[in-house]
Amino acid sequence: MAEAFCRALKGEYIVSSAGYNVLAEGKEGGVLPKLVLQAMAEKGHNLEMKSRKQLTEKMVTDADIVVSMVKDNIPAYLVSSPKCVYWDVPDPRDQSYEFHCGIRDQIEALIHQSF
Repeated sequence: MAEAFCRALKGEYIVSSAGYNVLAEGKEGGVLPKLVLQAMAEKGHNLEMKSRKQLTEKMVTDADIVVSMVKDNIPAYLVSSPKCVYWDVPDPRDQSYEFHCGIRDQIEALIHQSF
C-alpha cells in the first residue's frame, strides 16, 4: 500500500516494498492478499501485477529511508540502521475489508505527512 501511495507523489521517489518474513512464510513472488488488492483498487491503484518480496540487507543499504510498520522480529541489520523509521500501523492480516480500508487510509495519510 505504502509503495503505491508513495509512487503517486509526483514520481520523485524510487520506491520499493518488501517484508521481513516473506521467505519464511514461503510467499516470495506470491500475489498480494485479495483484500489489499480490493482496498487499493478503490483508491485507483491496481496492484494485481505486484508480488511479495523479501527485505534484504542490500535493500536497506541502498535506501535513503526504510519505513517499518512492524516492531517484532525485525532483522538485526534493520534494527541497527539509522535509516529505519517506525510507523505504528496494525497488520490487517485476517481482518475485515473495512479494517483493510482503515489501514489503507492511515498509510495514505502517513505518506502525505512524511513525503
